[in-house]
Amino acid sequence: MLQERNENRAARALDLLLVAILFLLVLLARAFNRAAGLYAWRGIAQLALFLAFVTLGGLFYKKRLLSYRYTFFYKEPGAGAEDSQYPFPAGTLLLEQMLGDRLQMAQAVIAREMLAIFQPDGASAIGIIPSGAKGAKQPRLRKLAMTTGPRRRAHSLLFCQQGKYYRLYFNPSDEMARLLGEAIAAVHKP
Repeated sequence: MLQERNENRAARALDLLLVAILFLLVLLARAFNRAAGLYAWRGIAQLALFLAFVTLGGLFYKKRLLSYRYTFFYKEPGAGAEDSQYPFPAGTLLLEQMLGDRLQMAQAVIAREMLAIFQPDGASAIGIIPSGAKGAKQPRLRKLAMTTGPRRRAHSLLFCQQGKYYRLYFNPSDEMARLLGEAIAAVHKP
C-alpha cells in the first residue's frame, strides 16, 4: 500500500497574513455597510457584502482546509499487515477527500477500469476512448478534479466505470505514477 496526501503546504506560512487580511476586510465591510445605510440602496449593498463573504469563505475552504489522500494498493496485503483492513484488491486506487482529519471516500478505481495515466501537460485522451458503432458519436468524457492545485500541473488518469469514461486530475508522486503505469500495462497486456 502506498499512501500520499495532497495539500497546499506552502500556504501555511501565510496563514497569519491571511487572518490579518480577513480581519481588515471585515472592518472595511462594516464601515461600508454603515456608509451604505444612509442611502436607499443599502439592502443591495448588504446583499453584495454577504455574497462576497460567502465567496471568500468558499475559496478559503477550497484552498486551505480541503485536501485529498491517495492510496494505491499495488500488492496483496500479507497476514496482519496494516492494509489488510481495507477490502480492496491489488491494483486499486482509492481517493479520499479530507477536511482536517475527517475522511470521505470520493472514488475507488480498480486496475481493470484504468485505461491510461498521463503526465502533466501530457497527451489527450483522444484515440484511447473507443468510438462506438459507425455513425455513433464519441462517448462523453467526464472530468473529476482531486487536486488542490491547477489541473495543468496535475497527472490525469483515464478510466471507465459502468460504461462512462472519466478523466481524473490528481497529484501522485513519481513513485505512485510509475506503479499505476505498471498496473495499467499489466492489466491491458495482450
